Amino acid sequence: MIADASGLILIAVLLAASLGFGLYHFSKQLAWLYIYIVIVLIVVLFQVAISLQSRSLLNVVYPWGLPFLFLLPACVELCSSAILRVKSESWIYYVLFLMPIFSLVSAYSIVADPIWLRTNVESILSGRPLEAEHRFNSMLGSMTYLIAFSIIHVAVLLTRIQKARFTGPRWLVLGLPGIQMVFSVLTMCALILSLSGIPSGQLMLIITTLISALIFSFTFGIVRFEGSKLSGVISNSMFFNSTSDSGIETWLAEVDQDAVAVLLKEFTKSQLEKLSAIEISRWDVFWNEQRLSWPEFKNRIRIRYALQELNHGYLETRTVEALSQEIGFQSRKSFYTAFESVSGTKFVREAYN
Repeated sequence: MIADASGLILIAVLLAASLGFGLYHFSKQLAWLYIYIVIVLIVVLFQVAISLQSRSLLNVVYPWGLPFLFLLPACVELCSSAILRVKSESWIYYVLFLMPIFSLVSAYSIVADPIWLRTNVESILSGRPLEAEHRFNSMLGSMTYLIAFSIIHVAVLLTRIQKARFTGPRWLVLGLPGIQMVFSVLTMCALILSLSGIPSGQLMLIITTLISALIFSFTFGIVRFEGSKLSGVISNSMFFNSTSDSGIETWLAEVDQDAVAVLLKEFTKSQLEKLSAIEISRWDVFWNEQRLSWPEFKNRIRIRYALQELNHGYLETRTVEALSQEIGFQSRKSFYTAFESVSGTKFVREAYN
């Protein structure tokens, strides 16, 4: 049980350090990126332990390697959603959090039985197939399921990102899903080689080293991309979920600032119907579908317009009070309240100067 306790301490320290680092740099926005880094570090340690034939290191890392691997898709999902500043509403979000639970229950069998743990560690170091892995599944089965799920998840996530109408640099939202796709595909290749009887341990070490380099390059890129700029990137999905009415979805995605400026001068339902050429009855269905009231819808249109103006240097020549009045708020305070309600973050003037 010593390995169990030391493993828990190691994971707790690594996760706490990464989370603290993430919070220090970007508040809570990109904390999941640093947790992702730590999980990959655990995988690398697992590979290094095998390469160095280090029984003590393997005892610490091995029981937790696979369970924490199951958290990788969740990290990618939540980090991407944090950059897009949206909540993930898809079914895949809930499944992502069920996988680690099942995997941790499986791992408990290994940790709770020292004989079982010792047997598996000896088998790994000697290159023999594992005699006993998980109570519910084998390592091969678990890895195959995880990789297949990761590939499907990344494909779904990239489709969602494509529809998000993101105004920031594309690498910011495509970087981590892209790394996860490379990781999944290369690991699948390693598993196929292993099933063919070709040793793939060295290949896995190369893969994890490559992925580590890509992750740290991506992280370095984000650090270079100043934290203040992250508050300026916006996506259409920040404001509205997908809708069954393609006409409304197209109008919301493609309406230009000039048309919105006209609407803001007289923000009524009749004016919206006139400018969009879409009947109010269809808008009523849309608001019910989105669970939005008319005032909430108006605030989302106003804040989206404000964000686009702010990103184009509005505050270089004008004031927050002027912007608040321009988009229909009675005071700067009411603008701040609506901004935080819609965007999920407090308004920071310095981010747009």
